[in-house]
Amino acid sequence: MTTQLSASVHFAAPPAQVLAMLCDESYLAAKAADSIEPSFDVKREGDQVSVTLTRVWPKELPELAARLMGKTITITEVQHWDVSNPDLAHATFDISFGNAPVKIKGTMQLIAMTTGTEVRIDGEAQVAVPIFGKSAESMISSELVHVMEREQVIGQTWLNS
Repeated sequence: MTTQLSASVHFAAPPAQVLAMLCDESYLAAKAADSIEPSFDVKREGDQVSVTLTRVWPKELPELAARLMGKTITITEVQHWDVSNPDLAHATFDISFGNAPVKIKGTMQLIAMTTGTEVRIDGEAQVAVPIFGKSAESMISSELVHVMEREQVIGQTWLNS
């Protein structure tokens, strides 16, 4: 089962500045500040940048999610950016949740706007549990919106500093 995901956030900064933020270790540290034992790695090779962020969330989960993922969630997010044109940067991403049968994958695109930059995310969530998969995917979809809103606040604060 898969559920399509779509979300966007806006930053009051040009695309090149937003891209620099998304690939900056101090931004990644701020993004992971509420987690246990965060780690991140940024690798640059020519026009490609790979960003890996791993964090453990001691988050209270609904009973269904706790059965799938356990009491804590180890989240590994990997983004592969094409930065050949910073004003049109785009990436593929994969998010895994430890040993849980949950995966999110998709694309990110920076879109220049007159008021700044929109970061557009399109992807799909897949939960490989036949009976609970669809409800878990729905929960993931709504959680993505909350995560994006939180990361927008962290990112805009980072850009303003």
